[in-house]
Parts: sequence; structure tokens; C-alpha cells
Amino acid sequence: MKRKFIKLLFIFSIIGVIFTGCKRNKNDYNSVEISMCGSYYGDYNLNPYTSTKKLIAQQILLNIAKEYKSADDISNELSVNKIFIEDELMYLKKADLVKEYKGKFIAKGIIIGNEDKKTIKPFVHQIAEQISEIIIEELDSLKLAYNKCSFNEQGFTWEEMKSLFVYTQLLDLNLIDRGFLEHNIASGNPPIRKNLGEFFIHGIEGESLEKYPVSHNICAIDSGGCAILFCNWNDKNLHPSKIRFSDDDLILLISLYNREKTERELIDECNLNEEEVQGSLKKLVKLGIISDKCNILKTVIPVYYSQDCQIMLKAFDNISAKIINKTCKPNLNSIKKLFYDCGFGENKEQYEAFEREIFVTIVNIATQILIEGNEIPSPPTQAPWIVWGWTGNIIWDE
Repeated sequence: MKRKFIKLLFIFSIIGVIFTGCKRNKNDYNSVEISMCGSYYGDYNLNPYTSTKKLIAQQILLNIAKEYKSADDISNELSVNKIFIEDELMYLKKADLVKEYKGKFIAKGIIIGNEDKKTIKPFVHQIAEQISEIIIEELDSLKLAYNKCSFNEQGFTWEEMKSLFVYTQLLDLNLIDRGFLEHNIASGNPPIRKNLGEFFIHGIEGESLEKYPVSHNICAIDSGGCAILFCNWNDKNLHPSKIRFSDDDLILLISLYNREKTERELIDECNLNEEEVQGSLKKLVKLGIISDKCNILKTVIPVYYSQDCQIMLKAFDNISAKIINKTCKPNLNSIKKLFYDCGFGENKEQYEAFEREIFVTIVNIATQILIEGNEIPSPPTQAPWIVWGWTGNIIWDE
């Protein structure tokens, strides 16, 4: 019993050493929500979410977001024992989230603090208002495009498709990746991080600037694919950002895009074994992407066939061009000024990450304005999410 007490006392003393409390205590620190944009293919333990799950790691990145600082500087400012600061810095450096120069460190990502939000918020809201007005003006052109497509024949009305179109238009599926690349607005190429991947890192202290941070998850093969839009998810077992469709999943799904089939027909047609098919179908039914009634399987999501893709992507690209030319291009110098006004000048390498984060925030706030104005419904927070499929080798997020 005495030995257990000594062990517990030692553990609590270690916690006390990490946050020494000479200036502040642990409860004075806000968490920092870290997000990644791009591709990660490295060690799981070094991915941005794992390597920043500790509050101390988040606070270090926030502390060195704008200028180079030594371990001593960080230790003094955070009231954390230098030993733990050095350990976390080495871990973050290995994850390629910090850069070291002459014994000092700076974040390799854009981390927005609470004070920064006061400067950024009015700016992004103003542009988001302009974008939402353009979207409302262009709803008729989207409806004309819808009328030329096969969605009504598939059983999806304009009202059902309108929110999907608007979300697709605003998200980086079209505006930020396709549109910005075409019009030379912001970088489409995240920085290469050693052998870990190619991605931007964004972080925000405390509450997000936007109410509806809508995100997407895309999986595709040459013959087609599937995408999920999600927001403020509440089902941890079906976290949409973690859903991965195998090639077998997609082969079965794309086969069902054409017509209803039985399990046996799928097995024969797709040349897969029974166990693989059953496992894939179970996942797809659970996600609300296909239905299984009386042993008849069919998709319950809208599908962009080849002609639909051509029609809708042309409509999306035209609207993106209007948004970019009327709201984004005129504000490029203002965004650069905002970067320096927030104090990020010493971390110039992160300007593209900042620019991208600002544009993503703007389109998410534009989405919020459209939802609150009853132009589109709120995105679902659990399965079935907003999901769609397509056939052919179409790249939504070029």
C-alpha cells in the first residue's frame, strides 16, 4: 500500500512539474484545434493529430506561431519545465511541425490565437457576405443545370439537390482547389514534409471562427468514386474523415450505380469472393449509402454520370470564376496586410497556409450565412451525411 501511494505521489508531482504554475496554471490554457489539408502517408505516431493531441504541444505551436523562440523562452512564457518543452519540441520537429534555426524554433503551420481572431473576424465576414449574395443570385443557373441532368430521373428533386450543389460549390471541391488553381489564387500544392506527406497545417485557439466547418472525404478509382460532406459530427464510431473505401468497396458501389442487384449478382459481376462482398456491403449499408430491402441492393445517393459531371462542373466553374473575380482577387492585398497585422511577418514561409485558411474560413462562413438565411438546410451531423457518387475518372479536387 505504501509503495502504491509513493507511485501516485510521484505521478502527481510529474504533472505538477509540467505545468509549474509559477505564472499560470493548466486551466488558463485553451486547447488549439489542429487541422490538416493535404496528404499524409508517414508514421501514424507522427501524424499531425497524434503529435499535437497533448495540450502542451498545442501551446508550444501557438507560442511559436509568429517568431523564433528558444526552449528557455517557451519555458518561461508557458511556465512549463524546460525538460518537457525540449522533449515536445523534438517530437514536433520529428513530425516536421516546427523548424529549428540556431537553437530557436518556429511553427511550420499557421496557428491563429484568440487575439488574431479579433482582427480576422470582421474581414472574413465581409467577404463571406459578398460570396453568399453571389450564390443566391446564381441559384437559378444551378437549377437550369439540374434540369439538364439525370437527378430528377434518379428520384432527387431540385430542393434535395440544391444544398448538395451549394456545398459542392463552396467547398474546396470546387472553389478553393479547382477555381483557385485555374485563376492563380492561393497555392494548390501543400509543402512537402520529409517522408511524411504533403500538407498544410492550420490551428485555431479556442472556438472556431465559423459555426459550420464543413469538410469532405473523397475516395475514387478510375471508374468512379464517392464523396461525403460532413459537419460537426457526433458519431465517433463513424467519424467521416476517417472513413476509407477500399477498391472493392468502390467496385461494388459503382456497380450498383447502374441498377438494383442481388448480392449473388454482385459477386458474379465484380469477381469478388463472398466474404469480401458481404463485408463491403455491411459497411455501405451502415453508412446509409446503399439500402438492402428484401435482398435487393440499391444506392440511395445521387450519382453524377458522365454527362451530369460535364454539365454541373461547367456550372460550378462559372460561378467560382464570378466569386473569385468579384471577391477574392480584389482582396488579395488585404489578406497579405492581414497576415502582417496579425504579427506573422517573421514566419513568412507560412503565408500560403494563412491565405488558404482565410479562404476556407470565408467559404464556411458564407455557408453559415446561407443556412441562417434559410437558403439551404443545416448539414446533417450524423450518418447518413450528404453523400454523392460519380462515374468516370472525374477529379473534383484538382
